[in-house]
Amino acid sequence: MKSTIMILLIMLVCFIVNPSNADLIVWPTGEGGTGHFYEIYSEPAGITWDDAQADAVSQSGYLVTILSAAENTFVFDNLVNDSQFWRVVGSPFQNQFAGPWIGAFQPEGASEPAGDWQWVNNDGTLASTFANWTPGEPNNFGGNQDQALFYDNNNSNPPTISSTWDDYTGSAFPISYVVEFDTNPIPEPSSWEVFTMIVLGVFSLRHRRKKKMSFNLL
Repeated sequence: MKSTIMILLIMLVCFIVNPSNADLIVWPTGEGGTGHFYEIYSEPAGITWDDAQADAVSQSGYLVTILSAAENTFVFDNLVNDSQFWRVVGSPFQNQFAGPWIGAFQPEGASEPAGDWQWVNNDGTLASTFANWTPGEPNNFGGNQDQALFYDNNNSNPPTISSTWDDYTGSAFPISYVVEFDTNPIPEPSSWEVFTMIVLGVFSLRHRRKKKMSFNLL
């Protein structure tokens, strides 16, 4: 009896904290943060910037808008600083590393290479908030680099991970992207949901006990 109740309680706690969302992290306002939630998504086959942003929006989020050096450090240290989210690009002699997409883009008709870069979600321009371009970027290499990602171009061997950014071709295929949510996308269960779960657990426990007693009488 006691062990069964304990199992029910553990199940309830697991339901409430939702461990399936373990990769979701919050930047607490008490630490000078935004109070927003962040998550990095892996796409081993690669994903375009447009598809990454569409997926983020479908989940009530958006590609991360990094509005300060502190936020860049938080996102990099807690999500991006992991080689599984990076892909080697360029010739074998360049050893450059492309990381996750972020929510910076250059609208059509902007002056190249650095004109009018802005954030999704109407979070302003990079000129008025923050930018962390890797040296020599943005450069609009190839003539169509209008989206941004974490990037390192120091040509080290092996390539390294960096908190700097690069302008990149949106139709290219980096293997990850960072999504930002203004509020927790996985809402906590309501009081009614918790109550219903407890009632169902108790009912199930009693039903099993009755079946066991009937079997013993036989």
